[in-house]
Amino acid sequence: ESFQIVVFCFLLEYFPATTPRYECCAKARQLLQENGILVILTPDSCHQQRNNAIIKKWKEAFLQMGFQRVYYEKLQHFHGFVLRKLGKEQHRLALLEANLPTLESQNLHEIAAKLVIPQDFKSRKEKNSTNSE
Repeated sequence: ESFQIVVFCFLLEYFPATTPRYECCAKARQLLQENGILVILTPDSCHQQRNNAIIKKWKEAFLQMGFQRVYYEKLQHFHGFVLRKLGKEQHRLALLEANLPTLESQNLHEIAAKLVIPQDFKSRKEKNSTNSE
C-alpha cells in the first residue's frame, strides 16, 4: 500500500525518545508514494526564536531521511511542516546541495538524535538529579 499524504498531528512529541520519532517518520516515508506529502504539526508555545536550534536539526534530519521541505511555519502554539518524499536521485542531489552526508554514509542514530524536543532535556535533567540523590 502507498499513500499520497500522511499527517502527524501532535504525535511525535508523545514518543519518549528520538529513535521512535525517527522510526515513525521512516515508516511514513516507506508508506508514501514518491512526491507524497508528510504533514507534521508539533506543539511549541515558546516565542518564535526559542527553539530555533532544535528546529534546524529537525529540518536536517527530515532532509537526511529523504524529505524536502515544501513549507514551514511557526505559529503561536505549534510548528507546521509540509514535507515531500524525494526520489532516490533527488534525495542524493538535495544532500549534496545541503552539504550533508550521502545516503551510503548516513548513520541512522545520528539522524534520529536530531529529532529532540525540549521535554527530552527536562527528562535528562530529572534522571540526573534522581541518580545523584
